[in-house]
Amino acid sequence: MLLILFGQIEARASSEGDTKPSDVEIAFLEDWCERYSEEKELKTKYEPRVRLAFRLTKDGWKAFDNRVSGSDELKQAAKRFSGDRKWILLEREQPLDSLISQEITAYQWYADVGMQDIVGSLPASALLPRGIKFSGWLGCQVRRPIVLISRKPQKASDNWQEIEPSFKPDTEIVHLIKTFGNGLYTCTDERDENGTLLKAEIKQDMLETVEEFVSGKGDRLFAVKFLDDACVTNVIAEHEYSMYWFAQLGTSPLKFIGQGLTLIDWADYDLDGHAEFLFWLDGYNLNGYRILWKGMTETATFSWQYH
Repeated sequence: MLLILFGQIEARASSEGDTKPSDVEIAFLEDWCERYSEEKELKTKYEPRVRLAFRLTKDGWKAFDNRVSGSDELKQAAKRFSGDRKWILLEREQPLDSLISQEITAYQWYADVGMQDIVGSLPASALLPRGIKFSGWLGCQVRRPIVLISRKPQKASDNWQEIEPSFKPDTEIVHLIKTFGNGLYTCTDERDENGTLLKAEIKQDMLETVEEFVSGKGDRLFAVKFLDDACVTNVIAEHEYSMYWFAQLGTSPLKFIGQGLTLIDWADYDLDGHAEFLFWLDGYNLNGYRILWKGMTETATFSWQYH
């Protein structure tokens, strides 16, 4: 079940570098968790929160200012996300419930950046099943992030649909993974004469296409990953580190979108007739969100670290 939240802004956050306030913002409802020990037993505490991520400016979608380089800056960071929000919960544009979030006076951790507290309890329609797919650096089972936006989107006129993967990765995909992939070393711990771990030799038969989406115009968005028996370290089977996303407009060259991404949702959030795609980002000491917009030609990323 896909749940989306749309909201009405009661007060707007501001971030340095933006040319003017925006009436359109995108945030996410997160199933925030914390692990702690009690009487020698490891327990998990859940505290769902809202995290602001993107705002629409005259120059397009921009990420909120996520800078928290030191303790002093961390104390001031919450001011960039001030103002209470009233949200409407929908399932594929059908209103279900409402939700209110309020500003946090001060952040304690780097991973708090962008957060707001939820007023009251979550509506029943937001209580999705928990799993490890979106656990990220937290490590505990959590619900899928739910999209929040300050203005109702529309169905994109380019008519995107998910299909069964229809092709095998080719040499162009291999080249892009070699160029942009991070941490792809041989699984046999082979090293050169200086003791440096050797990079893995990437081949077509090591990869498979696992997700594919097509538009009515023939544009494509798809993800590939390494097979379970691929001799590559830092890539764990079924883990999102192993997902590589690509976009292609018609017959133009492939565009590498990113590594460690999981598609959350898509819609025409800025009412330009084209779909914008929202991804969860997972990496080492890193989580966040990425938006793919302007007909899949531009991206913006909001991320945070844990230490």
